Amino acid sequence: MVDPLAHVDPCAYYYDADYPSARDGGSNFDSVTGDQGIAYDIDRYEELARTTAGPILEMGCGTGRVALPLARAGHRVVGIDISRPMLEQFEQKLLAEPSEVQERLLLVTQDIKDLDLEERTFGLVTLAFNSLFFVTSDSAQRQALASAKRHMRPSGLLAVDIVNDIYIKREGIPEPKAFFTRVNPMTGNAYTRFDCIGPCDSEGRQRIYGHYLEVDIESGVQTLPYEMIWRPLDRNTVENMLVGAGFTIDVIEGGHRHEPYTATSQRMFIVARA
Repeated sequence: MVDPLAHVDPCAYYYDADYPSARDGGSNFDSVTGDQGIAYDIDRYEELARTTAGPILEMGCGTGRVALPLARAGHRVVGIDISRPMLEQFEQKLLAEPSEVQERLLLVTQDIKDLDLEERTFGLVTLAFNSLFFVTSDSAQRQALASAKRHMRPSGLLAVDIVNDIYIKREGIPEPKAFFTRVNPMTGNAYTRFDCIGPCDSEGRQRIYGHYLEVDIESGVQTLPYEMIWRPLDRNTVENMLVGAGFTIDVIEGGHRHEPYTATSQRMFIVARA
């Protein structure tokens, strides 16, 4: 029997179910979503988009979790990602959208640290849901922020959303832990994601790895290993990087509903001005 999941990229394949928002609703929007810190971020991006009048550049757009709702709301969006599997999934989703939504979206395969677009007048640039962390060296993270600045019009806004450093287990979690059980929208099958985290190396990078276990009535249990590398940052480092790239920080919030930032906030939502 041919394994239908043998050649998929698990991180892209399960992305929409792994990271649902309140907009998606359904059973996948569960109690764990609050811990992931993504329940209400789209509302915040829409608010910023209304104040800047676009166009919008999303750096690290993935499968369109943020970019697609912004386009549906009437904004013109350019989505950048280095992962072709992510963008291919986004492109498939776009086929089901009305033509006016499709026309508002442009998807580009590029590395955000080397971003080079013809358009350089974006009113809003977003680095949503830890995207900056997945640029995995100090120099590359600084280059990504400099790339954002080069593509913005004067006084444009940059939104950076990252998990607060105090919640990052830099020593790692070596034993696999069941993170959640959800439904794969492509198959209707239940799946469970198991996570491990390696310790930070000398460059501050961590390996996040594990496997997906999906139960299919016909083919039984299917297991897909996955792996990601990220480089988390603390508040002072991010602020220094932003200032070094030429930004002025407007506000640092503790969430997506204008929560004041404190040392125990789950997230850092940073709005900076070009």
